Order: sequence, then structure tokens, then C-alpha cells
Amino acid sequence: MVEWLCTQALNKERNYNKCSRNTAKMGYENPKIGILSAIEKVNPKMPETIDGDKLKQMNIRGEIKDCIIEGPISYDLSMNKESVRIKGYESRVAGDVDVLIVPDIAAGNILSKSLIYSANAKMAGIIVGGPRFL
Repeated sequence: MVEWLCTQALNKERNYNKCSRNTAKMGYENPKIGILSAIEKVNPKMPETIDGDKLKQMNIRGEIKDCIIEGPISYDLSMNKESVRIKGYESRVAGDVDVLIVPDIAAGNILSKSLIYSANAKMAGIIVGGPRFL
């Protein structure tokens, strides 16, 4: 079950480290983060696949800590272990993500409304990353 849905932002390393800290405060140690794309392979014509791979490599090198990042990864592989088995995809995140990162606000809006209206999902929002509480 996905607990978080986030969009990518300009300062990705800082935001993902904040994401890890905030999910840890809510009881998640090492949250599994899926960087969504239409496909799970890097394609230079699809910038979100390049971003997903860069973030995964940063995580592997320890630049983004206290989480497990997989990217690029498609929605079906993020959410469904049967799809993972059928495609033969190997990942510690696949089929069991805690956080979905969408490539932009439009994709996040479409995904969240699809989940709400087609799957009766419940959503809530928090704002993370501001300089202080308002």
C-alpha cells in the first residue's frame, strides 16, 4: 500500500533526504521509494527515466540516505508483485513501495484522482520543505 505520493522538485537530493526523515518520523525506517515513469528502462527521450536512474544512483552512492530508491519504475511494477514476477524484474522496492514519486504535478494529479475515483482511495496532503511552519 502506498502511503505517500510526491512530485519531483528542483533540489532532488535535499527533498529526498527530507522525504526519508519525514517518513521515518511517521514510523517508516528505510522507506521504499519508486520514481515513476512509463517504462523501467532509461530512455534519453524520456527525461523522467534519466531522473529516476540518477536518483537511484545517488541513493546507491549514499548521497540520498535512509531509504531505498528504485527508478525509473513503472506503476505496475511499483504496485503489483504479480507484474514483477511476470516481467522478471528484480528490485527490493518492486511490488511494495511506500512512496511514489511522480514526474510532475500533472501526473500526480491524474494518478491521485484516478486512485480516489476508481479505487475509493483516501487522500490527505501535507506540505514539507518550507522554511518554517505558518
